[in-house]
Formats: sequence, C-alpha cells, structure tokens
Amino acid sequence: MSKFNSNIPILYSLQHCPYAMRARLGILLAQQSVLIRAVVTKNKPPEMLAISPKGTVPVLIIGHAECGEVQHQKAIIIDESIDIMLWALTLNDPHDLLRAESPVHLESMLALIRKNDKQFKPKLEVYKLARRFHKKSEVKDRQSCEVFIAELEKN
Repeated sequence: MSKFNSNIPILYSLQHCPYAMRARLGILLAQQSVLIRAVVTKNKPPEMLAISPKGTVPVLIIGHAECGEVQHQKAIIIDESIDIMLWALTLNDPHDLLRAESPVHLESMLALIRKNDKQFKPKLEVYKLARRFHKKSEVKDRQSCEVFIAELEKN
C-alpha cells in the first residue's frame, strides 16, 4: 500500500454542504494544497468518524500518518469550517481577507459569520421546510429570514 505525503492535509468534504464550501473556498483563496476526500452522507468513512465523532463535514487533518491509519497524537484535527478557513488564510492571505492591519474589521466579519451560522441558517431551514410542505407559517418564516438579509444589504 502506498503512503500519502503527510505534509499534505486531508479534507473530508461534502460537495454541496455550505460549510464545506466555506472551508474549500478559504483553502483555495489561501492557495493551499489538500487532498479532498468526498464524503457520502449515508456512508461516512470510518476513519473520519474516528477522528471527528460528530460526523459532520468539513474535517481537516494536518500531519496525518499512513493511508488508512491516522495517528491522533501526531495529527491536528480541525472540524469547523470557519477554523479551517482561518487556518488556511493564516498561512497565506494574498487578498488580505483577514484584514491584517485592522483586527477590528476581522472581529466584525467573524461576528457576522457567527450570526449567519447560529441565527440565520436555522431560520432558513425552518422556512425551507415550511415552503416545501406548504405550511401556514411560510410567510412568517420567510420574514424572519429577511431581517438578516436586510442587515446585510445595508452594509
């Protein structure tokens, strides 16, 4: 069995997951190389679940061992998309996306991302279900999403 180069991180990713997209976009913009392992939701790789039991993507493994065997004590595991993005851009940020000269702007940007993830995204899922199943709450659920979108538009 061949060995993977342990200098190239492994990214477990799901093609249409917005969080995995965020991680991949951060890696791309930071011009970092990773080995992407596509995940099928109904058949998650056991090695991914062994290192990140929550079972969600993306998961990045840095400093892994041989193919098939991850040595947890040597590997760095990052299993939050925002952390993967920050890891990549900390290594190389050619577009100054982290606003190196203005930490206040970075904190503001991260707060907006957290608000998107923790407040808007759950409301969006409720609205999508209401729309899909023609629930009476569809208009109210859409309006609760519109508050965040209006905030984005005024900035």
